[in-house]
Amino acid sequence: MDTQIFKDMGLDEGEAKAYLAMLELGPSLASSVAKKTGIDRSVTYKKLDDLIHKGFASYHIRENRRYFQATDPKELLDLARDREHKLEELLPELRSLQKPRTRETTVQIFKGREGYKAVCNDILRHCIEMGEKTVCGIAYTGEAREKLGVWYDTWTRRRMELGIRRKYLVMQKTVGRYALNQPLTETRLLPRDLKFPSATIVYGRHTLVLYHEGEDTTGIIIDSEGIAYSNKALFEALWRKSGEIKPAAKQKKLKRK
Repeated sequence: MDTQIFKDMGLDEGEAKAYLAMLELGPSLASSVAKKTGIDRSVTYKKLDDLIHKGFASYHIRENRRYFQATDPKELLDLARDREHKLEELLPELRSLQKPRTRETTVQIFKGREGYKAVCNDILRHCIEMGEKTVCGIAYTGEAREKLGVWYDTWTRRRMELGIRRKYLVMQKTVGRYALNQPLTETRLLPRDLKFPSATIVYGRHTLVLYHEGEDTTGIIIDSEGIAYSNKALFEALWRKSGEIKPAAKQKKLKRK
């Protein structure tokens, strides 16, 4: 099983293996978990204690021995949401500690899978900050689900909870992708003679340039009201010139997938 989702939730490789082992074994002694995972027993005790502190495990005592048990997988989603809500509660205090930002244009560059997640999170965070409810995109590729896995589904649920809509102009090859068929998403087809190697997404003051090259992803966030305004105007002009995607075309593309 791919353990990346557990790493995203703050577990290291050993902790993830121990958690999965406990799911299979049920209430178990540390020695049983160590044997199942192949991790040294002394290290296993440390991993189990860390899992308990992180909310991924618990234990009970029987005959003076500790039996460890994995937290029910259904509870992990609640655990993740609880952590997110606690962070949201801390945001005002954290922002009060932050050095005031100037309003001059700034540029941030993000790379790889973690960078892709960072720019996705920036979309939600900045929309909340600016009171923005619509994200506009030109030539969005719809590759988020393929590159980010189930993390993207969690992000989508969060976007839906916030009521953030997406309006995307896409190329023909993109029609039917999973990411583009999510709720609160409206798409139109760019003119066939327009080809874009990168996507441009505008939300609030931010303009995100997203470029995929093989397995690598580069995200460039430009914080500028003027640049965002220009790209939003370009989007609106292209939106008026772009055609609606017929349901039949969507279905045909989906079948090919």
